[in-house]
Amino acid sequence: MTGLYVMATLLILSLPRTGTISLRGGAWGDLKDGLRYIRANTILLALLLLTLVTVLLSMPYMFLLPIFTEEILDVGAQGLGALVSVSGLGAVIGSLVIASLGNRNRGRLLIFSALMLGVGLIGFSISTWYLVSLLFIIPVGLGNAGRMALSNTLLQSYVEKEYRGRVMSIYMMEFGLTSFATFGASILTEFTGVQWAVGGLAGMLVLVTLYYIAFVPTMRRLD
Repeated sequence: MTGLYVMATLLILSLPRTGTISLRGGAWGDLKDGLRYIRANTILLALLLLTLVTVLLSMPYMFLLPIFTEEILDVGAQGLGALVSVSGLGAVIGSLVIASLGNRNRGRLLIFSALMLGVGLIGFSISTWYLVSLLFIIPVGLGNAGRMALSNTLLQSYVEKEYRGRVMSIYMMEFGLTSFATFGASILTEFTGVQWAVGGLAGMLVLVTLYYIAFVPTMRRLD
């Protein structure tokens, strides 16, 4: 991981320098201007809300995997490593497939990716057999990769360049929200058990994606 970060830093250093932009209203005023822009743009608002909900309802599973491997599947650290590896393989496959499709039906693919992620997590949370869990973790990786790649790409495609930095900074808040979502899911796990906690959150994600399919046609038409 350190080597990859060093490589990324060296590649970024080779990029040409861009001009500077002065903040007329200060950082806080600039942020409020960005929020007003998002609220007035229904496409960006729908994309950010779907991303936010998907992160809150799906990402906690990654931090709760050790409970599955120790208490539900009884496979220990080696089984946990295999689950993470298979999920990563699904993510790589998903990224390659999305990259090969070009700029077609990306809104539908984003919703489908979130739906696949939710359905995969429901199956994974129900399973008590390790091999079945390995099968269900594949669509989880596929859906997660699709969700991350497509939400990022669509946001940058439909935002005006003057607001790109502010919109993407709000989008990047998902990494911080993952910690809050994991905290909530952990508390829920104490009361219901890890299977009900992860499965329940995944079920809510499926309902949200079905709502987008039925009532947010703007998202379905995005290319």
